[in-house]
Amino acid sequence: MRRSILDYLLPNTVGAVVDSDFGPIVCDPHDRHVSRQLLKWGHYNPDEARKYQDLLQQSSTALIIGSHIGALTLQLAANVDKLTCIEANPRNYELLKLNVAMQNLSSKVCCVNVAVAERTGSVEFLCSRDNTGGSKIKPKHLDVDFRYDQPEPIQVATISLDTFFSRESFDFILMDIEGSEFAAIRGGQDLLQRCKIFVVEFVPRHVERVAGVSICDFAITLLSLDFDYVEFPGCGIKGDPREILLSTLLSIRDRDGYEDGIIFTRADKGIDL
Repeated sequence: MRRSILDYLLPNTVGAVVDSDFGPIVCDPHDRHVSRQLLKWGHYNPDEARKYQDLLQQSSTALIIGSHIGALTLQLAANVDKLTCIEANPRNYELLKLNVAMQNLSSKVCCVNVAVAERTGSVEFLCSRDNTGGSKIKPKHLDVDFRYDQPEPIQVATISLDTFFSRESFDFILMDIEGSEFAAIRGGQDLLQRCKIFVVEFVPRHVERVAGVSICDFAITLLSLDFDYVEFPGCGIKGDPREILLSTLLSIRDRDGYEDGIIFTRADKGIDL
């Protein structure tokens, strides 16, 4: 009903401009998650953004994989010299580019419209209507919560991080790609082993039902990146990944929880959490 009313009253609307806490941003009025929060409150996850801003004080280059319309991008851009943003959903990507240009950040923010996977090629991608940030590569298991809003299936190009960024490095890498993290990490081992800080979203259902892999296999893949320290901000757990990673991931799964961003760092990079 909400979508029908919007389509009737505003049939040609591309987006709605919000005067957010971090400047103007064009939102998708049909989206009931990130854009809805921006439209209602003028901010989105400010505590998470501040956490990453603190980490970026020791960084000069950053990569955001799963940039959506740019809510986090716009908040972090001032903290780095160069920021690369990857977004697979074409509509989100157009809003991302528009928001970067509207805040005069095009000289330091590069936007790329691809999906990240283990290999370069193409894949079926589901463009969510109700939660555009929840758009994702077609899940291994098409549970009702992945298709309740009749997402539009399209084909999108995929890249592997190691191939696409074979000659580049980033101090800070953030990955939030709705269940494609496992494949993206496997295709980006070299790039991720070169970065100082790696932040990855963890939603157990995405790992098990979208990627179709076990929590144990996900933990093994993360451990292969050889980070020295891990922090789970949502549950206040910190320590050596080899000692706490798997048990903490399983605990989050067992209580039906999630982490917006697990933070991995290297001891030899002088990172102070």
